[in-house]
Amino acid sequence: MKYTAIKSTMAQDLTHSLEALFDASLTWQDFVLWGVRLGDAPDAIPLDKIKHTSMDTPPVGASGITYKNDKAYYKLAGVEHEFLLAERIKNIYERNGWVLLTGGARFRILNRQVVEFRLAEELLHPIQNTPFLRIEKRFGRADKKLVWVEPVDALYTTTTFIYVARQLRVTYDDNCEAINGINIGASLIEEYQAALQEGTTHITAPTDYPPQKKLTWWRALFNAR
Repeated sequence: MKYTAIKSTMAQDLTHSLEALFDASLTWQDFVLWGVRLGDAPDAIPLDKIKHTSMDTPPVGASGITYKNDKAYYKLAGVEHEFLLAERIKNIYERNGWVLLTGGARFRILNRQVVEFRLAEELLHPIQNTPFLRIEKRFGRADKKLVWVEPVDALYTTTTFIYVARQLRVTYDDNCEAINGINIGASLIEEYQAALQEGTTHITAPTDYPPQKKLTWWRALFNAR
């Protein structure tokens, strides 16, 4: 999906306050994170805050990327090289991926455009311990709730609350009894459409997930109550 950054008169920066997430009248167009809007060029992201990257594409001619102690490495002609952070950022801005900022903000870049925010870690601390039964009291009634079950450990589940028009999803870790992530933007359009529209009982994880983290996404067959 192509986003157009809109200078909303109701723009709310989530960097220091998450209260705007509880206003059901606000959509993706109204949310700002570190001064960045969906649809902005990646240059809008504060470079000095970027600490790591994910879903990197190897440099041309290289194979595979491994991560060790917050560093990344690739192999070229059988020799391992460190993929320096500055190089990874430039690579992602040109060839897609995620950049992770200090404090828990994450930005997904696609076709030289910011298409998704993820709020995690310290950024979520003020609302992380929201009880399951209060999620919809705070965020509003969800359009759909999806339950993910990990095939390796079927007792490990997360419940995702989907807000379609707002392009918002809230992921609740059922085992830790805490919110472990909030996403705003493209993944709702791309990864969740089948779950929202089709009548099947499960969908498989995206092919770009690391093999060790592939999941089967079992859908709860009920609308949010």
